[in-house]
Amino acid sequence: MSGHAVVAYGVESETYVKNGVSYNKKILIYDNNAINYNDSYCMYINTSSNRWAIPYYSLNSNDGSIMGLVTNDLNIINYHGYLSGTNTATYDSYISVLSSQAITSDYSLRKINFNSGDWTINAAADDDDIEMFSSLSDDLTESGDVKFALADSSSGYVMQLDSAEALDLSLEYENNLLYATSSEATEVVFNPSGYVEISGVDTDYTINMVFNEGYYDTDWYEFEVTGDNIDTVVMQQVEGGYTLSATSLDGVTASANNDNVSATVSFTTEYTEVYLYEIDERTIGVAVDTDGDGTYETPIAQSETADVTYGDINLDGAITLSDVVIMNKAISGTVTLNDEATANADVNEDNQVDASDTLTLLKFVVQIVDTLPYTG
Repeated sequence: MSGHAVVAYGVESETYVKNGVSYNKKILIYDNNAINYNDSYCMYINTSSNRWAIPYYSLNSNDGSIMGLVTNDLNIINYHGYLSGTNTATYDSYISVLSSQAITSDYSLRKINFNSGDWTINAAADDDDIEMFSSLSDDLTESGDVKFALADSSSGYVMQLDSAEALDLSLEYENNLLYATSSEATEVVFNPSGYVEISGVDTDYTINMVFNEGYYDTDWYEFEVTGDNIDTVVMQQVEGGYTLSATSLDGVTASANNDNVSATVSFTTEYTEVYLYEIDERTIGVAVDTDGDGTYETPIAQSETADVTYGDINLDGAITLSDVVIMNKAISGTVTLNDEATANADVNEDNQVDASDTLTLLKFVVQIVDTLPYTG
């Protein structure tokens, strides 16, 4: 059995149908598992039958679920003294969340002092800055995922395990989301500057970074690297791209994405550090510092990009009215284009596919314009 506390702060009256059952009241709920408001976390009640349901957790009054306590008694709600008491805590800044799949070995999660890739444990950190919580359906003693609320969103954090095991972690900072996955990890470090470090025992790894607009230095808001057979790997956002260092850079794959295109590159090198950068939005470059002067002056790999045949949306080798029809369907959401067709559809080279591309393509088909791409 597991339990969970939520806060009800309002009620709305309307007809609601959830899983085929009708309800006439919606209790507005604050749930610390939901960073943003979500209707599915609310409680729905039928005041005639006394049936209730919370859709997100698939809980309802007919499946044996019970409400343990419903109260507006502040003495009970304020049992720990947080409200108008001596044990108060106020946070005006963003609270980060670290999520993890089940961890079987003993572990610790601590704040760190971070300086340009070097870090130390922050021994002076307040223990209250890290609070563990779980989803209603989680069982912390068995296989449930766990989450940690991190009050200091400007700080880096390190998770250290007593023994190596598979880890799947994500840390949601205010302006980026960092992922670290490892098959045999003993330590993972995150920093909001865009830094992830994984240590383990001959481990596979995936590091993924997703940034809010204005906080990435390329045309891609998402960047990911995967590899294997390492003891330590570090990925760090730097000017113009990312550095990747590891005990082995054999068989590494890097991929990047934005809303319109993706790019991928695979490489192997005897060097233990590389610079991953943007040549153009469809091409990732890989360079190394061969003379040790701190500049990555020697390219060693780049994405293989297919030739773009502008206007050939249906990939039949010809540019006809059929391509205009397919493009219209793609813009309306009726069909989905693959990467090659999407590249061919950007006939005005503005890095998006919209009605202006349809118009340009139609002009080409009826010979109003002579060449594609056309940016006039």
